[in-house]
Amino acid sequence: MKFLAVAERRVENSLLFVCLVNTPAPKKYGYSRLQSLSGGELKSVRGRSKKLKTRHLSAYIAASGLPYGRVSVVVGKHGHTIVERNRLRRRLRELVRVNLLPACTGTDIVLHALPEAYDLDFGTLDREVHALAGKLEPGIPSHL
Repeated sequence: MKFLAVAERRVENSLLFVCLVNTPAPKKYGYSRLQSLSGGELKSVRGRSKKLKTRHLSAYIAASGLPYGRVSVVVGKHGHTIVERNRLRRRLRELVRVNLLPACTGTDIVLHALPEAYDLDFGTLDREVHALAGKLEPGIPSHL
């Protein structure tokens, strides 16, 4: 009897999690693996691109023949812990999803975080990425 009660509670708890997992999240602009660049493509974008820079971020932007934009976020170690590095990478990916992906159709972007970016809060990072998005349209090379 005791084991049946424990098993019954497990089923009830697992049903709660199933409901949460199956709930669709609002999705305006997704960030999928199709929209990121592989290792070889990173080098080719850097070789044929225009460089845009803000105080804490730099971006290499190149035109591509695809109907959607692809963005790769590069965060170096710079003597910080992996927790800090992952936090900065997650923040930048979210800001890229919201600010850059809607504006970068047909372009490849490699976004580099400079060492000073580790010390920024989310609002300052948002302003930096938004500034890059503002520079994006005139910064795309037309001959590529």
